Amino acid sequence: MKGWQILAALTASVVDGPGDSGIFVEGVVRPEIAEERSAWLEAADQAGGAVVLVVDSHVPVDNWTALADGGEARGGFVPTVQRAD
Repeated sequence: MKGWQILAALTASVVDGPGDSGIFVEGVVRPEIAEERSAWLEAADQAGGAVVLVVDSHVPVDNWTALADGGEARGGFVPTVQRAD
């Protein structure tokens, strides 16, 4: 998505868009999901970003293909913020 970038971390992630647009995603709130989140962070780092979908729903998604094909999801690949080490 042009003009967007993601800063993904274990404690929180921010998807920053052009102007005042953006999304804050809370980080790990239960220790038992830390390993899963760490694996996702590693994959996003290796890929140079993440696919971000915005939907108007707070229910768990069982079928990602149906969600993407339903016409109500918006999004795309968002590159990660390059951090200085």
